[in-house]
Amino acid sequence: MKKGFFEGWYFKMQKGEHTLAAIPGYHQMEDGSGQAFLQLIIDRKSYYFTYPKHQFSFMRNPYEIIVDKCIFTKRSASFFLHQPGLCLKGDVGFGPLAEIAASRFSPDIMGPFSYLPFLQCRHGVLSMGHTVTGSVSVNGEIIDFTGGSGYLEMDRGVSFPDRWTWAQCNSFPSGARMMLAAATVPICGLRMQGVIGVVMAGGKEYRLATYNGTKLKKAVFQNGRAELVAANRKYRLELTMTDYEGQSLMAPVNGAMSRPLKECISCNMHIKLFERNRLILEDDGRNAGFEWQMEKQKTASPEPLRPISLEKGHPQKS
Repeated sequence: MKKGFFEGWYFKMQKGEHTLAAIPGYHQMEDGSGQAFLQLIIDRKSYYFTYPKHQFSFMRNPYEIIVDKCIFTKRSASFFLHQPGLCLKGDVGFGPLAEIAASRFSPDIMGPFSYLPFLQCRHGVLSMGHTVTGSVSVNGEIIDFTGGSGYLEMDRGVSFPDRWTWAQCNSFPSGARMMLAAATVPICGLRMQGVIGVVMAGGKEYRLATYNGTKLKKAVFQNGRAELVAANRKYRLELTMTDYEGQSLMAPVNGAMSRPLKECISCNMHIKLFERNRLILEDDGRNAGFEWQMEKQKTASPEPLRPISLEKGHPQKS
């Protein structure tokens, strides 16, 4: 039996009260069958569409992902999509990408763990923030993203972890940018907590990750308020998210896009960063991304061959 796998990219663009997140990708199940997919969150509505494998292509040089008539690169995203309930057209361009620091020890956000061949899921941060130009038409309504900002990352592997949380924001008055992810992951028969995070502020990059001793000290979700604290011996990052009504997406399990999750792309975030107990950053951000799955759930049916519109967290078949 073949091993399932997936690969997906996350393109986020935002300006003012409008945010669009596009997740193109491909997955192959254990029986060898596979599909392309395109997940979208547009403000407070989410959508999931599938396509036959021949309507997907990916090249690393030049970097290009194509799902049907939608094309994504590191410099742009072009949408031409007509599905029941959604007509999305337009072109958005990206300015210079803000890449994280890389070295032989830490070639990407995964650090030395990026060299392990058996990881369940690999995460990559392609841009912590960049300028955006252009506009899209959503069911005839024009959304102009010119002057806004964007974010770009990717995931690939076999499955998402059983439990995880993720937060991202680059809309702070100070110009700071951040992302933080924490998950329970299997390694060599053991289950361990993994943390990866970056804060860019004041021209410096602050890395918080398992490979530099970072642990998730706090994860509380209650009454519409979430609090995350990650810390190592030198840095402590405190995040508070509010107004995080989540939209429904699907995550991979053994290559099948069969696990429901919640993601908000436009919540409010309060950030504090300490260096040896000295506060070096405090700010309030808007249009923050926040995703959480802190309890293992049973998988849903891996069918959907028909488009599914997921609005306000409640599935509604088109």
